[in-house]
Amino acid sequence: MKNKVECSSIISCRMVGEIKDMSRCSLDNMYYSFDDNYTTHFSFDIQRRIMIFSFDYYYDDNLQKDVLNPCNLVIKDWTSIQYSLEPEDEYFKLENSSVMPELALILKMKQEGNNLFLYAMSDDNEYINLNIQDATVSLELVDMTKNVNVYKLSDSISDQAEEDVFMARIPYVRNKVELLEALKSSVRIPSHITCNWDVMPKLLKDPFWLSNWRQVIIAHDGISELPKSDLSMYRKVIAECRMHSMHTLFVFKDNDYSLMEI
Repeated sequence: MKNKVECSSIISCRMVGEIKDMSRCSLDNMYYSFDDNYTTHFSFDIQRRIMIFSFDYYYDDNLQKDVLNPCNLVIKDWTSIQYSLEPEDEYFKLENSSVMPELALILKMKQEGNNLFLYAMSDDNEYINLNIQDATVSLELVDMTKNVNVYKLSDSISDQAEEDVFMARIPYVRNKVELLEALKSSVRIPSHITCNWDVMPKLLKDPFWLSNWRQVIIAHDGISELPKSDLSMYRKVIAECRMHSMHTLFVFKDNDYSLMEI
């Protein structure tokens, strides 16, 4: 079970790369839904009044089909947010010191006037009702034509010093063994897990042992001497992370960035 999400600061969605804002998806015009669609990541910040649900896909009500594109459901700038654990229970106002469970599944989402009602399930199978008033709601699509989780060291990645960002430094590596060992050590992969190319995508796209951090940034000192076969496999690892989660970002020095373009 993942830890509960504390009401700490979160990084702007701009950090996950090129985002297309679907402006038609306002509170008064919901053309999308997420039935039976588990989140790949959830962030909640009551002080900034924002919560973000990340998904692999969404259902377009106009097209009447699933759209296979990673996306973020962003709910922000509410005037009030209340919760209850059962539909018939009294709603309680979330305070600045409140803790929100990690929400894994939106079971129902509807609007009534300026109120947005969410019925959701948490990671530990709690059922939670949220009443969110006067919120701005948008669906942000990740542009999959871009290397949205790969950055140059010279790129401006804002808020890297945020307390909820885990920074992992990978030293200069020359082969697969050195790379996998460095990833295991720097990303703090549990010692009982054997690291190889097969398990690495699953580990890096959802590093559950780092659940107190909203973002994981893996910065590399150098990979230019990696054999072509290892570079190819590492690109596949990064590509799979991109398809399933924007939680982990990969940073390379300028002269190595072109080697990792997907």
